[in-house]
Amino acid sequence: FLEIYNEKVFDLLTSSPGSKKRKELKIRQTKSRGFHVPGLSQFEVKNEAEMFKLIKAGFNNRSVSATNYNDASSRSHSMLTINFQKSPKEGSSKIAQGK
Repeated sequence: FLEIYNEKVFDLLTSSPGSKKRKELKIRQTKSRGFHVPGLSQFEVKNEAEMFKLIKAGFNNRSVSATNYNDASSRSHSMLTINFQKSPKEGSSKIAQGK
């Protein structure tokens, strides 16, 4: 879950806005992986509740400030990528995956 703020990329799940620990990441592109962000955190979740807990944490870490029209206006763009992996049915070894 990443944030682009002032043309800089940050991991929303490892630091909060204004934190001195906030490390800038770089967007890369390769033929084999396409666009990716080295160092961006990844988490394995087992259920919907765990996933939404991470999403909420990321939203809470976004850079926001007040404007004349909105007290908590987003000052950034964010992107969340979810990779799905479905467990195989009983008696099968086939694993379904998606992005």
